[in-house]
Amino acid sequence: MNTAQDGGTARTARVAVTRHCGELAIAALTSAIGLAMAIGATALPYGTLDQPGPAFLPSALGVLLIVLGLTRALSCVRSRTGPAAAERIALLHPRAVITLASIVWLGLAFERFGAEITLFVFALISMRWLAGRTWFASVVVAAAVALTTVFLFANLLGVTLPSSWPLLRS
Repeated sequence: MNTAQDGGTARTARVAVTRHCGELAIAALTSAIGLAMAIGATALPYGTLDQPGPAFLPSALGVLLIVLGLTRALSCVRSRTGPAAAERIALLHPRAVITLASIVWLGLAFERFGAEITLFVFALISMRWLAGRTWFASVVVAAAVALTTVFLFANLLGVTLPSSWPLLRS
Protein backbone atom coordinates (compact mmCIF):
# COMPACT_ATOMS: atom_id res chain seq x y z
CA MET A 1 0.00 0.00 0.00
CA ASN A 2 1.08 3.54 -0.65
CA THR A 3 1.01 6.41 1.81
CA ALA A 4 -0.09 9.94 1.18
CA GLN A 5 0.29 13.01 3.37
CA ASP A 6 -2.85 14.63 4.75
CA GLY A 7 -2.44 17.53 7.12
CA GLY A 8 0.83 16.18 8.51
CA THR A 9 -0.47 12.68 9.30
CA ALA A 10 0.33 9.71 7.13
CA ARG A 11 -2.67 7.82 5.81
CA THR A 12 -2.91 4.64 3.82
CA ALA A 13 -4.05 5.34 0.29
CA ARG A 14 -6.13 2.69 -1.42
CA VAL A 15 -5.52 4.12 -4.88
CA ALA A 16 -2.52 6.30 -5.69
CA VAL A 17 -0.87 7.63 -8.83
CA THR A 18 2.31 9.55 -9.43
CA ARG A 19 1.99 13.31 -9.16
CA HIS A 20 3.10 13.62 -12.79
CA CYS A 21 0.33 11.33 -14.08
CA GLY A 22 -2.25 13.00 -11.84
CA GLU A 23 -1.35 16.49 -13.02
CA LEU A 24 -1.40 15.42 -16.67
CA ALA A 25 -4.83 13.84 -16.16
CA ILE A 26 -6.16 17.03 -14.54
CA ALA A 27 -4.71 19.14 -17.38
CA ALA A 28 -6.37 16.89 -19.97
CA LEU A 29 -9.69 16.95 -18.11
CA THR A 30 -9.55 20.75 -17.82
CA SER A 31 -8.96 21.09 -21.57
CA ALA A 32 -11.71 18.56 -22.36
CA ILE A 33 -14.25 20.44 -20.20
CA GLY A 34 -13.24 23.67 -21.93
CA LEU A 35 -13.65 22.09 -25.34
CA ALA A 36 -17.09 20.73 -24.41
CA MET A 37 -18.14 24.18 -23.17
CA ALA A 38 -16.91 25.89 -26.34
CA ILE A 39 -18.61 23.33 -28.60
CA GLY A 40 -21.83 23.40 -26.57
CA ALA A 41 -21.97 27.19 -26.85
CA THR A 42 -21.98 27.10 -30.66
CA ALA A 43 -25.73 26.39 -30.63
CA LEU A 44 -26.41 29.71 -28.88
CA PRO A 45 -26.17 33.26 -30.24
CA TYR A 46 -22.87 35.02 -29.44
CA GLY A 47 -24.13 38.59 -29.56
CA THR A 48 -21.59 41.41 -29.66
CA LEU A 49 -19.06 42.84 -27.23
CA ASP A 50 -21.55 45.60 -26.40
CA GLN A 51 -24.41 43.16 -25.89
CA PRO A 52 -23.07 39.66 -25.35
CA GLY A 53 -25.40 36.78 -26.06
CA PRO A 54 -25.82 33.57 -24.06
CA ALA A 55 -22.89 31.89 -25.83
CA PHE A 56 -20.38 34.61 -25.06
CA LEU A 57 -19.43 33.66 -21.49
CA PRO A 58 -19.41 29.85 -21.97
CA SER A 59 -17.27 30.27 -25.10
CA ALA A 60 -14.81 32.59 -23.39
CA LEU A 61 -14.57 30.34 -20.33
CA GLY A 62 -14.22 27.27 -22.55
CA VAL A 63 -11.31 28.80 -24.44
CA LEU A 64 -9.74 29.90 -21.14
CA LEU A 65 -10.01 26.35 -19.75
CA ILE A 66 -8.46 24.92 -22.91
CA VAL A 67 -5.53 27.33 -22.67
CA LEU A 68 -5.05 26.70 -18.94
CA GLY A 69 -5.19 22.92 -19.42
CA LEU A 70 -2.70 22.97 -22.27
CA THR A 71 -0.39 25.30 -20.34
CA ARG A 72 -0.47 22.99 -17.33
CA ALA A 73 0.14 19.94 -19.54
CA LEU A 74 3.16 21.65 -21.13
CA SER A 75 4.49 22.52 -17.68
CA CYS A 76 4.04 18.90 -16.56
CA VAL A 77 5.86 17.55 -19.60
CA ARG A 78 8.78 19.93 -18.99
CA SER A 79 9.11 18.91 -15.32
CA ARG A 80 8.50 15.19 -15.60
CA THR A 81 11.67 14.18 -13.77
CA GLY A 82 12.72 14.57 -10.17
CA PRO A 83 11.40 13.46 -6.81
CA ALA A 84 8.27 15.64 -6.96
CA ALA A 85 7.16 14.02 -10.23
CA ALA A 86 7.57 10.52 -8.78
CA GLU A 87 5.72 11.34 -5.54
CA ARG A 88 2.58 9.26 -5.18
CA ILE A 89 -0.69 11.02 -4.42
CA ALA A 90 -3.90 9.47 -3.16
CA LEU A 91 -7.03 9.40 -5.26
CA LEU A 92 -10.47 9.51 -3.67
CA HIS A 93 -9.26 11.69 -0.82
CA PRO A 94 -12.23 12.38 1.50
CA ARG A 95 -12.13 16.13 0.82
CA ALA A 96 -12.13 15.55 -2.93
CA VAL A 97 -15.12 13.21 -2.62
CA ILE A 98 -16.99 15.72 -0.41
CA THR A 99 -16.22 18.52 -2.88
CA LEU A 100 -17.43 16.48 -5.85
CA ALA A 101 -20.57 15.36 -4.00
CA SER A 102 -21.45 18.92 -2.98
CA ILE A 103 -20.99 20.19 -6.55
CA VAL A 104 -23.22 17.38 -7.84
CA TRP A 105 -25.77 18.32 -5.13
CA LEU A 106 -25.68 21.92 -6.34
CA GLY A 107 -26.44 20.90 -9.90
CA LEU A 108 -29.14 18.35 -9.12
CA ALA A 109 -30.96 20.18 -6.33
CA PHE A 110 -31.00 23.77 -7.60
CA GLU A 111 -34.26 23.59 -9.56
CA ARG A 112 -36.00 21.13 -7.24
CA PHE A 113 -35.25 22.71 -3.85
CA GLY A 114 -34.61 26.30 -4.88
CA ALA A 115 -31.60 28.55 -4.61
CA GLU A 116 -31.75 29.36 -0.90
CA ILE A 117 -31.76 25.78 0.40
CA THR A 118 -29.36 24.46 -2.22
CA LEU A 119 -26.82 27.25 -1.71
CA PHE A 120 -27.18 26.99 2.07
CA VAL A 121 -26.39 23.25 2.04
CA PHE A 122 -23.49 23.77 -0.38
CA ALA A 123 -21.96 26.55 1.73
CA LEU A 124 -22.57 24.58 4.95
CA ILE A 125 -20.72 21.56 3.57
CA SER A 126 -17.91 23.78 2.34
CA MET A 127 -17.52 25.60 5.64
CA ARG A 128 -17.99 22.68 8.03
CA TRP A 129 -16.31 19.74 6.35
CA LEU A 130 -13.90 21.36 3.92
CA ALA A 131 -12.83 24.47 5.85
CA GLY A 132 -13.25 22.85 9.27
CA ARG A 133 -15.19 25.72 10.86
CA THR A 134 -17.47 25.35 13.88
CA TRP A 135 -21.15 24.52 13.41
CA PHE A 136 -22.20 28.00 14.49
CA ALA A 137 -19.83 29.77 12.09
CA SER A 138 -20.75 27.36 9.29
CA VAL A 139 -24.50 27.95 9.69
CA VAL A 140 -24.11 31.73 9.90
CA VAL A 141 -21.84 31.94 6.86
CA ALA A 142 -23.97 29.48 4.86
CA ALA A 143 -27.12 31.53 5.54
CA ALA A 144 -25.31 34.75 4.61
CA VAL A 145 -23.95 33.21 1.39
CA ALA A 146 -27.34 31.84 0.32
CA LEU A 147 -29.32 34.98 1.04
CA THR A 148 -26.68 37.37 -0.32
CA THR A 149 -26.36 35.38 -3.53
CA VAL A 150 -30.11 35.40 -4.14
CA PHE A 151 -30.31 39.12 -3.28
CA LEU A 152 -27.43 40.06 -5.60
CA PHE A 153 -28.74 38.01 -8.50
CA ALA A 154 -32.22 39.48 -8.13
CA ASN A 155 -31.27 43.11 -7.48
CA LEU A 156 -28.00 43.64 -9.34
CA LEU A 157 -28.35 41.24 -12.25
CA GLY A 158 -32.12 41.12 -12.52
CA VAL A 159 -32.06 37.32 -12.57
CA THR A 160 -34.76 35.45 -10.69
CA LEU A 161 -33.41 32.24 -9.20
CA PRO A 162 -35.69 29.33 -8.29
CA SER A 163 -36.97 30.01 -4.78
CA SER A 164 -37.08 27.61 -1.84
CA TRP A 165 -39.90 29.54 -0.21
CA PRO A 166 -43.45 28.77 -1.43
CA LEU A 167 -44.52 32.37 -0.78
CA LEU A 168 -41.86 33.67 -3.17
CA ARG A 169 -42.71 31.27 -5.99
CA SER A 170 -44.74 32.73 -8.79
